[in-house]
Amino acid sequence: MRIHPSSHFTTSAKMSATPYDAQKKSKCPVAAELTVVTNLAVQLHTLSLVTQMSSVERRAGDKRLAQLSARFDRAHAKALDLGVPLGQAFRVDLAGQGYVVILAEDGLEYSLLS
Repeated sequence: MRIHPSSHFTTSAKMSATPYDAQKKSKCPVAAELTVVTNLAVQLHTLSLVTQMSSVERRAGDKRLAQLSARFDRAHAKALDLGVPLGQAFRVDLAGQGYVVILAEDGLEYSLLS
């Protein structure tokens, strides 16, 4: 599993060719799964940062990280099974934030849109 948040990802050209837009096709199973996998990736990244800061939080966070990691792996596998193209940029709206998501064979790269 690889989750790579990127703050320097340029999206404009790739987004114009995006075949799936979670905002426009909310009933599409691919868009729904991209939303799930993005949500889990953001949660994993956030929790991993928190657990790095404190040994007390690390012990509590390790179990949660393992659970989220397993859920992410299942969601990632499902997205691949649904035929989400690898290397293609997708826009995913999650909790009022826009993300650009790129699915890879071994994980996900995402960046927060400003």
